[in-house]
Amino acid sequence: MVRKDPSLAPPNRRLTPSLKYLSMKNVDMSDLTAPIITEVLQENMRIQKIAIDGNTINYKYLEEIAASTKRNRDRKKEKCIPKYQNELQKVIKSTQASHGVRSADPNKVKQQLYL
Repeated sequence: MVRKDPSLAPPNRRLTPSLKYLSMKNVDMSDLTAPIITEVLQENMRIQKIAIDGNTINYKYLEEIAASTKRNRDRKKEKCIPKYQNELQKVIKSTQASHGVRSADPNKVKQQLYL
């Protein structure tokens, strides 16, 4: 079921786009619609891959679409790194607490983990 009206959303839930891959193979897309796809990719940063094989699109637009999807993938990676760092900090703290270790330098522990 597709919900378009935000008032129909369950309480305490946001309606966020979750589309990561978009297939538009052989849909007779032209140079007129390619800029619209680029604009959509700028607005919906969750789309990380798009398949547009079999369409007659100018190479300039293909490059723009490829750059937009790459930017979206890079932004996703950037968001994940702090998340993983926070999780690593939690693991370090819980490990220290369970082994009775007090105030170890988290940066030194991180360095040892990456060696």
